[in-house]
Amino acid sequence: MASVHSARPGDDGTNIGDAIAWGLDALREAPPKKKVLVLLTDGNNEPAVPLPLDPEKAAIMARDLGVTVHTIAIGQLDGIPKSAAPDAPVPATAEGSGPNFALLTRLAELTGGRCFSATDADALGEVFERIDALEKSPVRGQILTRYEEHYALCAGFALVLLVLDRMLSMGRLRRLP
Repeated sequence: MASVHSARPGDDGTNIGDAIAWGLDALREAPPKKKVLVLLTDGNNEPAVPLPLDPEKAAIMARDLGVTVHTIAIGQLDGIPKSAAPDAPVPATAEGSGPNFALLTRLAELTGGRCFSATDADALGEVFERIDALEKSPVRGQILTRYEEHYALCAGFALVLLVLDRMLSMGRLRRLP
């Protein structure tokens, strides 16, 4: 599996299969007995990488590992409107087609999950509340905080300067009253 990196200017696509696999890898050591993966996408699987993992094969892997995948289709049915300028009142074009409900429903069904749809932020919040109501097992964990103290270097440097000041004040560079 390839490493995760930020998109470069020529990268354009959605690789759903690999995204599910990376999510499964992150869930591998999660403590809850019931593991849930939420896939938030438009569902249009258009990978821009060679040899992508098929989304249905990734969903079958999730099912075999006991992970439930809930899918959330985002976007308008007729595409995502894009404005020519931020203050333009009317969108100039529509980008792409709407969400691929067929694929997202199939992925959810393969794992025993459900497919949801969200067209705006409020609808997305409602979807997450519904998923939260579906998944009853509480997530309990321990939050560990790592503190890194960097005062020793500064304190050592200050001590060296103090000693240097005392040494210089005893010689020709002493302060005059």
